[in-house]
Amino acid sequence: MESTENLPIRKTAFMMFKHCEKQFEYFYSDKKAYTEYKQSSDIAPLRRGTIFHNACEDFFTKVRTLNNKTYENFRSCLPVITDKRDLLLNNWFDYYAQYEHNRGLEILNESLDFEHLFYPIETEMYVKMKDTIDRNGHIDAILNQPDGNLMIVEYKTGKSYNMEKTWAVTKMNAEIGYYVQILNKKKYFGDKKITHWKVINPTLREVWINRISPVSLRAVENTYAKMVDKILHKGQFVKNITPLCSYCQYMQPCFDEDYNA
Repeated sequence: MESTENLPIRKTAFMMFKHCEKQFEYFYSDKKAYTEYKQSSDIAPLRRGTIFHNACEDFFTKVRTLNNKTYENFRSCLPVITDKRDLLLNNWFDYYAQYEHNRGLEILNESLDFEHLFYPIETEMYVKMKDTIDRNGHIDAILNQPDGNLMIVEYKTGKSYNMEKTWAVTKMNAEIGYYVQILNKKKYFGDKKITHWKVINPTLREVWINRISPVSLRAVENTYAKMVDKILHKGQFVKNITPLCSYCQYMQPCFDEDYNA
């Protein structure tokens, strides 16, 4: 892995390492594939997720221009999809507009500062941090909270992101924790701390808010340290053999290793 030792670790790679160290090794060792990696628009769930994320990023800029902040006007700030492949997105946008409209009403009903609490202070924020091996990633949105601290918002459109499941919460704590460590250590927002995360899932029509625990952040640091140690000292990357292996692009060379051993 000599050629990629200094490539930064992004959140996607970090989560890959947590799931299967061997998959991460293949991915990270291919310098070209790693640096040029992007999600394929040919895969319907990924394409729809990208459309949804882009629309949500533009949404708040458009809402600011509204004189009358009704649900109907909120919905007009989101696309109307006519492509038959992606009509499902209209249901997602209906839900998202309704959720944000209701959130705005709650802020106003509680006589809180609408401008301060409703609009994200960042959307699609790129973060990075110098480290033994640098870290980086993209955050969907960051909101102010009434207590003066901050909340990370993640848009998740897959059915697997059901925060009623303990394993899904554990996974989300790792994903968000990766960002939180960068933001807090670099003091991106001064003395303000990221204390909560929120997941909005338009497929399941649910929103979850969770407090970030110090235990989750320590687990992120432990995983990062383990990953870096294996990269720098050419350690053994462990395979996690599951039914999901059949979907992994590295399945054949991975299994061939055992056959040729």
